[in-house]
Amino acid sequence: MTWKPKKPDTIDATSLEMFWEKWGTWISGAVALVLAGVLVYVLIQRWYDSQAAKGRGELENIRAEDPTAKMHLARLARDYGSTPLGPAIQIKLAEALYHEGDYAGVEKTLAGLRGNAAVTPLNRAAADLLLAYAAEEQGNVEEARARYKVVEDDGLYIDEAKHMLGVLDRKPKASVSPAAAVPASEAPKAPETPK
Repeated sequence: MTWKPKKPDTIDATSLEMFWEKWGTWISGAVALVLAGVLVYVLIQRWYDSQAAKGRGELENIRAEDPTAKMHLARLARDYGSTPLGPAIQIKLAEALYHEGDYAGVEKTLAGLRGNAAVTPLNRAAADLLLAYAAEEQGNVEEARARYKVVEDDGLYIDEAKHMLGVLDRKPKASVSPAAAVPASEAPKAPETPK
C-alpha cells in the first residue's frame, strides 16, 4: 500500500463568485475607507507642518524688546499655541514680559512648561534661566539660586539657552550666584604655594 498525498481543496469559480457577491461590497468599502483615512491624515499633516513653518518664521522675526511684541506673541499663542511651537512662543512671551519688568507675568507664563513632556530640553533650560533672572530681579535670592542650580544641572543647554535669549554675557549677581550659597568657612581654599 502506497501513501498518496491528498489534493488540496481547490476553490472553484462559482464559490469565489458567491463569496464576492456576499462580501465584495463590504471589502471594497473597507479598502476605500482605509485609503480615504490615510489620505486625510496625510493632508492634515501637511497643513499642520506648513502652519508650523509659517508660525516659526513669524516667531523668529519678533524681538522681545519691541513694545508690540506682547501683542504679536499673544496672536501667535492663540494661532499656534497647541502646536510644537507653543513652548517657544511662551518663552518668547515671558522674555518680553521680563524686559517690561513684569516678573510675576514671567512666572505665570512659564508655570506649565516644566512638567510638559512636549517641551524640549533647550526650551526647558531657557525657561529655567528666565525664571532665575526674574527671581533675581525680584530679590528672591533662594529661588534664584535654586533656578540657577537647575539650569547648571541640566548643563548641556546652558549656552544654547543663553543664545536663544540673547544673554550670552549675563552673569548672576554676586549675591545670587551658586558659589555665594556656600559659606566662606566651607568654601574651598586655594592650595598653599611652597616658599
